[in-house]
Amino acid sequence: MEESRAKQLAVALVSGATELYETARKAARANHSIAGIGFYANKFHDALVKLAGVESEVMPVVETITGFDSAPLRRHLATAKATNTDLRARDEARKQVRLICETEVLPRLGNLSGPVQPSSEPVLAASIFALKLAPGMTSIQSQALLPGQ
Repeated sequence: MEESRAKQLAVALVSGATELYETARKAARANHSIAGIGFYANKFHDALVKLAGVESEVMPVVETITGFDSAPLRRHLATAKATNTDLRARDEARKQVRLICETEVLPRLGNLSGPVQPSSEPVLAASIFALKLAPGMTSIQSQALLPGQ
């Protein structure tokens, strides 16, 4: 995954946690539930689906950051996503997701430990590596390989 895409997704984690908090806060103020059926429940569920998609896409990249423990981030995201969390705990989880993403994840996304495939460098097919050279051949650059040879 490209660094810019990973940074966009990390920012989307923060905004997703904020959107879940805001929906839960408005529902609590209107004395409605975010679980079950209803306007706020549907709105919360839609935001939850978006956040879960972003989380499943970015967390494998976040886990490759050297020296970063993703367990607190996962725990706070779980708190933000739960329908039975009280408002104070959800607000604290939202703040912690923002703190972790902005101070630990985003600055370190340029130093990923996972293999990065450059977009400007072509990748050879695995079949080229599987070719066996005939006796006396030192390279396949100047010789055409014909079926049956």
